[in-house]
Formats: sequence, C-alpha cells, structure tokens
Amino acid sequence: MADGAAWGAPGCVISDVCLSQKGYANVRLTARGQGGHSSNPFGGTSLERLCRAVARLCDTKPAPQLTEVMRQTFKALAPAITAEPLSSLCADVDANAGAIASLCASRRELFPFVCTTVAPNVLEGSSTAANVMPADVSCTVNFRLLPGVTAEGVVRLAREAVGDPEVEVELLHATPAGRQDSPEGMGYAELREAIGHFHPGVVVAPSMVCGGTDSVRYEGVCGSILRFCPARPAPSEEARGVHGVNERISRRTFRQSIRLLVRLLEKTVL
Repeated sequence: MADGAAWGAPGCVISDVCLSQKGYANVRLTARGQGGHSSNPFGGTSLERLCRAVARLCDTKPAPQLTEVMRQTFKALAPAITAEPLSSLCADVDANAGAIASLCASRRELFPFVCTTVAPNVLEGSSTAANVMPADVSCTVNFRLLPGVTAEGVVRLAREAVGDPEVEVELLHATPAGRQDSPEGMGYAELREAIGHFHPGVVVAPSMVCGGTDSVRYEGVCGSILRFCPARPAPSEEARGVHGVNERISRRTFRQSIRLLVRLLEKTVL
C-alpha cells in the first residue's frame, strides 16, 4: 500500500492489485580493439566507441505510453485524484492517454509505469593502466519492457540508436512482459472486498509490477493472475524496506496478511 500523492491523490492510501508485469531483457554492446600504447589512439579507442554507442542508446529511449492496465489504474483512481493537471486529464483517460503518459514519465515514482526503461549497468574489458588502450570492451544494458514491447523490438531499437556497424549488439537473455489481465477477471472483485474489509477507506486500483515475478509462468493455466502483497507493514517496517536486514515483518503484519488471505479464499472457494 502506498501514499497516493505521486498519483495526484494526496491523503489517499492506494492498494494496488497488479494485473501485469514488465518484461526483462539484457542486451550487450561490444566494441573490439587491438589495444596498444595510448600515445597513438588514431580513430579512437574501443572504449570511446562503446561509450558513444551507450550514450546514443540512452538518448534514444522509447517514448512513454499508457498501457491498457495503466489506463485502468487511472480510471480507478480518477474519483480520488484532486491534484492538477492529473485531475483534469483523468476526466477522460483514453482521450488524454498521451498527456498522462508524458506527465508520469517526468515523475520519478511513476516513470517506470509508462516507460520501457534503459539502464547500462555492467562495463567490462577496460584497461587497467591509463597509458594502455583497451582491447575488446562491452557494456550490458538492462531493459524493463512495457507490455506489448518485445525483446526483439528493443534489440532493433538498440542497433538503430547505436548506428555503428563496428559495435556489436547481442541479446543475452529475455523474459516477456506479462499478459494484461482485466479487473473484471476472476478474483479481482473478491480481493477488493477483502482489502476493504480489513482496510476501510483504502483505494484499490489495478496496476503493474515494474520488476519481475514468476507469475508469468502461470499464464498457460490461469485465466486471470492477481499479483498482490497482503501485508500492510507499519511505517517503521516500511522504512527498513521489504528487502531490509533479515527481511522481517512483525507478527501483527503476518497475522493481518493471513486474515486477509483467509477471507479471500472464503469468498472465492466456499
């Protein structure tokens, strides 16, 4: 559960039920070189070519877009959104989808929900001495893909952005983005009721996981997938972070989670 201020709903507590998740792709850029003494770097070093390629890729980020799941998010939140310009834009989410996506892309908290992200994270092969040119160097770039964006698509984008035949572009690993399920699907209404029973006043909204989960592997056998964490930690627990030291939560939070899941099962199974 999160404060709604970033979403234009200050004073609201939002509980998200995620109906999709972003995909994942690692792309490696490689520039090859002969190495040698740095007194004659004619034509530039391999590291120079690689850095220019990475910079061009980062300058050619995919445009923000409001996917179907995120349109549902803003439609669900619209009655609670009071801050401008989102309040006016969400009066007609579909008509203003482009403007909403652009606004979200300018806010740190909302940026990953509307953008396929590009993050150069690993640089390998540089020289260990300032007077020696490197030989082969590479950079691994991590992409988090919006639903509808494919790994093949980001490889094409990378090659076009790099624009240098001497810099190799290689897909190392990819997991596709999740299917976009509907808030009308099985279990969503029951989960919303269970959340409201234990946390009255909380605004429940469909959303998307910006990281990755194993839930995509259930798409072949499940007609609807709900990604939801039932725990509502105290502020002190939230400050430590979910993945803090020992990854612990209080007994109260643990019992609270169990009660919510039991009620959900009672509503969907019994």
